[in-house]
Amino acid sequence: MDTKTASKYLSVTLQYIFPEICPACGNTFPLGSLLCQDCHASVYDSEKSSACPTCGNLMSDGECQYCKTREVFYSQKCNGGEYSGARKALFRLAKFHKSRKALSLLKPFLFAAIEECGTSGNQILLPVPSRHNLVRTMVREWKLIQPDIQIVNALKKKARKKEQKQKERRDRFAELLGSFTLEESLSPDKQYILVDDVATTGATLNEIARTLHEEAGIPRENIRAMSLLQNRQQSATHQRFL
Repeated sequence: MDTKTASKYLSVTLQYIFPEICPACGNTFPLGSLLCQDCHASVYDSEKSSACPTCGNLMSDGECQYCKTREVFYSQKCNGGEYSGARKALFRLAKFHKSRKALSLLKPFLFAAIEECGTSGNQILLPVPSRHNLVRTMVREWKLIQPDIQIVNALKKKARKKEQKQKERRDRFAELLGSFTLEESLSPDKQYILVDDVATTGATLNEIARTLHEEAGIPRENIRAMSLLQNRQQSATHQRFL
């Protein structure tokens, strides 16, 4: 038996003995892929839910309860898709395990968000500060698509005691107040797009927009927000906590 044939038999044997576990559904599948066949096929299946064009949250009876009860400091919220199922699994692989393969599969959602924002070269991207590299990777990919667009890392995040995840909307807004500052001056006449990887309650993006408005005098109509994915499931329950 030659080396090539032996290697093939070894690979098949290993796939049978040590199959991968799909991070989206928990089923086993052969080595060499990130997701099982069914989950891989579902990544691009579902359409985005009907959402408020201003804040990106789900609407109830044609009204956005969030915009009715709180001041929103940006004029539009764009996203590429919903944070759920196979997309959620790919996102976690890309963000926490730095999987290039997962990031490649998520690129269509980034392109969809860029298209929804209707961006042009005279706008400035402001990445949301993060200890993970996914947001920085997203803006680099954006730069490849639109070489003329500007990227300014002007935002600084102040230290906080607790993580935002697992907190309710009301608590997030209270703890985020005053948690960002500007490290350089920004012109109030420019157009800005805040870039985040995933939005859940919208608290972080809105607090940054508030900072731009109050510290730099940037009007609401000159600020837009974009996230790669939007967590609709949690956003839909926010009315209980207002």
